[in-house]
Parts: sequence; structure tokens; C-alpha cells
Amino acid sequence: MKALGAATSGALPGKWRGHIRSAGAGLGGFWAEIPLYHDASGLQTPQQAHNDYLELLASGGIIGVAIFVWFVVLLIGAGRRAAQNHSDFQRAAAFGAILGIVGIAVHSLVEFGLHITVNAMVFMILLSILSSERPDRRPQMQAHRTGAFN
Repeated sequence: MKALGAATSGALPGKWRGHIRSAGAGLGGFWAEIPLYHDASGLQTPQQAHNDYLELLASGGIIGVAIFVWFVVLLIGAGRRAAQNHSDFQRAAAFGAILGIVGIAVHSLVEFGLHITVNAMVFMILLSILSSERPDRRPQMQAHRTGAFN
């Protein structure tokens, strides 16, 4: 794969210039690609980038970042809907989920916390709380289902 042109890489600092690929190194492939750009003795090679966002850029490339931006846009839309349309309890739960997601996003700036299983699970739970539907919008039980099968 060829690196992107100078128009994209000109805004990036130092060694990242000219090395951002459109498809990246492959998810989880940072450790395999970093020796090409890491000036060290080779005794200790970094296994992950300094944060989750750099890891996504290196591993997923421009395509991975575009998918991430799409996810963030959908997440903001879900947060806005949850804040406007739910009951008081669901609005409070959605607000708590939003705060938790923002906390994880800030934490991901300084570390690769989503590589830790329990952090990723908490993140998924917060996403499920945020995307839960209103009780009055859930599918109603069909009228013919009565009796022992309720």
C-alpha cells in the first residue's frame, strides 16, 4: 500500500508524516508495523500506540478513522434523543451513560484503556444504556398471545 500524499500528512507531526495509510496496518497490527518507523535498539518494541486514537489511526488508517467519526456522530444523535424523549429515570440513566462515555473517551487520550477487557465491557454497557428504547415504544405483545404463553 502506498502512503497518502503530502496534503494529508503535512498536518501531522514528525515521523508520522507520509506514513498514514488509507487502510492502515490492520486492526491489532501496530506491533508489526512500528519497527519500520521506531528508532531504537529493537530490544523493546512498543506493542500499542500511546493512546487508542493513535492506535486506530495506525491500525485502521483513514478508513478506520472515518468509521470512528461516523460512530461518534451516531452516538451524539443517540445521546440527544435520549436526553429529549425519555422519562426522568431514563434521562438520568442516559446522562450518566454519556458522562461515563466521555470519561472513557478522555481516558483514551492518555492510554489504551479499551484494550483492557473490563473497560471495553463497561463501555459496551454504557452504550447499551444510552441506546435503550422508551418503554412506550417497545413492541406490544400480540393480541392472540394470551393464557399460558404470556
